[in-house]
Amino acid sequence: MKAKVRKSLNFLLQIVIILVAYGFIYKQVIQKADMAEIIPAMREKLSETTFLLYMGLAFLLMFVNLGIEAKKWKFLIGKFEEVPFLKAFKAVFSGITVSVFTPNRVGEYFGRVFILKHLHPFKGVLITIIGSMGQLLATILIGSLGFLFFMPRIMDVFIYPNHLMYLGIAIATLIILALLVLLFLNFSLVSLFLRRIIPGNKEKIDKYIGVFDSYNSSDLVNVLLLSIMRYAVFSTQFILLLLAFGINMPLMHYLIVIPVIFLVMTIIPTIALSELGIRGSVSFYLIGLYWTDTPGMYDLSSLGIVAASTALWLINLAIPAVTGTFFVFNLRFIRGKTNNSGS
Repeated sequence: MKAKVRKSLNFLLQIVIILVAYGFIYKQVIQKADMAEIIPAMREKLSETTFLLYMGLAFLLMFVNLGIEAKKWKFLIGKFEEVPFLKAFKAVFSGITVSVFTPNRVGEYFGRVFILKHLHPFKGVLITIIGSMGQLLATILIGSLGFLFFMPRIMDVFIYPNHLMYLGIAIATLIILALLVLLFLNFSLVSLFLRRIIPGNKEKIDKYIGVFDSYNSSDLVNVLLLSIMRYAVFSTQFILLLLAFGINMPLMHYLIVIPVIFLVMTIIPTIALSELGIRGSVSFYLIGLYWTDTPGMYDLSSLGIVAASTALWLINLAIPAVTGTFFVFNLRFIRGKTNNSGS
């Protein structure tokens, strides 16, 4: 394909992605019915110093959140292509832009790897999946532990036969979590499994899935720790936003219910933009369920819970998606032979 044609097609794809991303964000933020109640609630809070402080801190933590993700991706990609931190940071933003209108944010993989110069995009996608699996594992680990503490709030686990059921669930959960950690730390087993089940040219298949063999347990421990750090950051953001909208709970209760919210959000298949409504509903339901024994808590806090969930969505997804549109022009979806033959 001639260079001019490639350049034109790349530009066309970049423009389409930007327009679709803006269209989805506009439809979600401007036309969403819930926003008619949330925006006035936010305006009323603007005169409160504590509200501005909590919102400001949550916003600043967005850069820490995405910075940790960039560091993790830079570390993983660095096995094959050296990527400066700033470039990795931009890749994370452009990935969010591409993912904003795709189911379960799968577009994020492609929104990052096409910023690379030498590494084959498909290899880049597989490497990016490792980072996503680390983040997913962190969510499952902390969310499952939170659920074990959540259960006693919604059922009496000390009476027969509830205590036996709870004990069985707790033991099974801990065993499954241990197995998931062991599996992740031995990610090369995935490539072994794929080699056996994927038909075709084994040499060609191994050229790509062999990337999984490049990461030892020490590397994957590093990835998991970075994922847990990132989890801690966006959990802190949610706590700050709940406080900003007047949802005051003891710290221990935040640490129990928020992981359960994130776990449920992870389980539910969504398009990223639809998360705005689902996130608010899930947060509203679970916090209300957790506080069923507190008179008036559920009714008085409903708008605040939904507003905090919406603010978290805006800070961690909508704003980065809009910012990422400026970096989409760095993506090269269609490349020459020299670039596509990269390592």
